[in-house]
Amino acid sequence: MLERIKLEWRKFVAEPPGSRFESHYERKRSDESKGTMSRVAWIAAGLFFLIAGIVMLVTPGPGLLAIGFGLTCLSAESRRLARWCDRAELRILAAWQRWRSRRKS
Repeated sequence: MLERIKLEWRKFVAEPPGSRFESHYERKRSDESKGTMSRVAWIAAGLFFLIAGIVMLVTPGPGLLAIGFGLTCLSAESRRLARWCDRAELRILAAWQRWRSRRKS
């Protein structure tokens, strides 16, 4: 199981930014061995981390990290959310590059 997770992570990281989440969604859709219980588990995990992240925004803890993980789990089950995550990834990367270039100046 751990090897499968590592392999899926390598595939995810190998995709270019801006298409990773939708490609992951497509891979999950094409895998017919996953049943309804698997989908329910991913949605439940995504909702759990999303809610926990929101709580951690006002309490000590890695709130943004948990929200990101929750959205990633949910994007595996929703094409619309996967596309939104791809656009958000590009915006975050652009903002990161702007911040780094200002910091070096």
